[in-house]
Amino acid sequence: MKAFGSFSISLAVFAGVLVAVLPAGPADSSGGAGGTITGIVDGDTLWIDVDGDGQGPIEVRLNGVNTPEWYACMGSEATARMGELVKVGGRVKLKGDPHGPRDQFGRVHMRVFKGKTELARKLLKEGLGVPMPEQGLKAGVNRRYRTKAHGAQLAGIGIWDPTTCRVGPRQNVPIGLRVMWEADGRDEDNLAGEWIEVHNDGTQTLSLGGWELRDATLKSFIFPNGTELEPGSSIRVTGGDGGGGLRWGNSEPLFSPFGDGAYLFDPDGDIRSYVDFPCLFDCGDPLIGEVSVTVHYDAAGKDVDNVNGEWVDITNVSDATIDLFDYLLYTDGYVYHFDRESKVKAGERMRVKVGHGTDTRLRRYWGKDGPIFRNSGDEVELWGLDGRVIDRFEWPCDPCGPTPNVIFTFVNAKSRFGDQTYPNGEFIDIENRSGGDVALSGWSVKSKLVKYFFPGSFVLRAGRTVRLFVGSGTDSSDSLYWGRTSGILRNTDGSVSLWTPLGDKADCYGWGGARCQPAPDPLPLSISVDYTGSSPNDESFGVRNDSSGPIDLEDFKLVYRGWVLEFPPLVLEGKKTVTVFAGSGADTASEFYWGSTSTIILSQGEVLLYDADGAVVASLTWG
Repeated sequence: MKAFGSFSISLAVFAGVLVAVLPAGPADSSGGAGGTITGIVDGDTLWIDVDGDGQGPIEVRLNGVNTPEWYACMGSEATARMGELVKVGGRVKLKGDPHGPRDQFGRVHMRVFKGKTELARKLLKEGLGVPMPEQGLKAGVNRRYRTKAHGAQLAGIGIWDPTTCRVGPRQNVPIGLRVMWEADGRDEDNLAGEWIEVHNDGTQTLSLGGWELRDATLKSFIFPNGTELEPGSSIRVTGGDGGGGLRWGNSEPLFSPFGDGAYLFDPDGDIRSYVDFPCLFDCGDPLIGEVSVTVHYDAAGKDVDNVNGEWVDITNVSDATIDLFDYLLYTDGYVYHFDRESKVKAGERMRVKVGHGTDTRLRRYWGKDGPIFRNSGDEVELWGLDGRVIDRFEWPCDPCGPTPNVIFTFVNAKSRFGDQTYPNGEFIDIENRSGGDVALSGWSVKSKLVKYFFPGSFVLRAGRTVRLFVGSGTDSSDSLYWGRTSGILRNTDGSVSLWTPLGDKADCYGWGGARCQPAPDPLPLSISVDYTGSSPNDESFGVRNDSSGPIDLEDFKLVYRGWVLEFPPLVLEGKKTVTVFAGSGADTASEFYWGSTSTIILSQGEVLLYDADGAVVASLTWG
């Protein structure tokens, strides 16, 4: 059970919390699944009677947010705020499947809206919870949850104020976190490959006994009494169980591939340090443009007999020494982590060989027993520890030749026995529609960040179909098994792609409205500028919808020289303009104000308009 702070409580406590069973209200006329609030459990959990469902009230856990329990620090505030946003007997709209899988507490996870306001995003914006990644949601939705939380983090409000619960202990000691969130190989097979390191950046010893590490979901580690962290030193908590040092004791991977976070709580319940990943905000890096990655992917002779014949070179192309500490090499689930002694002088090259050997300053060894690069096509990326890509090296064949007609014919994304307990209920059908047999050695299926590679000896006969099950089993000519321990396909919408060994995309299959290869047309939006006035409200930017149809601007951002305006729920009708003034005033549907007390728009510059997923959809340069 989650708890912000160091307390725990049994589920029995929740039985009578603000729960009053009421008759279902009238159907929601605004569209979407409607429901009636019959009880408020806490800041992220409600009892809702879904219209036309006939099963009575169900306990609904809000997608995307994890608020403190009602008994913990900030828990009563989150619960009270939920009570202000919705009332028992009030109406809400729902997105999700009320009959979908339930979590370990019997709750269904859904998105809940009061009018146009999504409750989770409102709570995150006000600093009343941390963003919680959800497998069943679009990547863009998860990003928007993190964006809302990021604003509260920058403002230092709610749970992001390190003195919210109370001052101390050692409130003046700066604390850093480092997180290894991507293990080498399959995360399930290398739990110890994930870790969190706490660093004392101050000048006083920090007693960590009773302090708590959490991820963005429900996983928790409490430091044992007597844990001391000297100034300038670090302590690492490693995933898994067994071995030396501090171990989390988890039996499954700690961190979600859909985005996650690590949070350090003091015994009062305050968040004293945190890291979100992969990076979404301010993702510049001092090494971008300063290093070059190249790969020697085809070893002399047979790759399997010459593992060290494969290597990665990182060349310092700058005019100063660079430090690769805490950077990662990544390829298809394999990760190499550079240690503290990884400085490369200007013009030098560090080589990382795939096999075993003794490390030197400029020669490192990945430690693999076999080759990891596909000769016909693959890629290697250099990452920062927060997931930003510094440089990449890709190699396709030349020429690649035609791609055989092998396609997806069906994807069953929802296991009827539960995605977590029966992953083989998720499966993908792949058919060979070419004129001959196709050897699928080196081909892969990709779902989000997860890849499946076909067995080296597998041949799909002409006109035949093979079914790829997500779980485990014995491969045959018509059945293959991914080997995952739980489901990986999003139930409501998603896509999978099929790749040849040459790096060509052979096919893509989407469901639930998801497009396989999004290539949206540029939005018919234009920007104008007026910078000639002498007072703030004489200056403005205009965003015009040049089309005849409406455009939804919710969560779009207008950005100029550090000034950011995030549009609330707003539909801009065709041929209409919304104006953003530099000064102060009351926002309306057609006028917004930045709140500056002085003029800010220069006689030359650039303004950008970003959509809700962070893509630039319009811009203007003047002067």
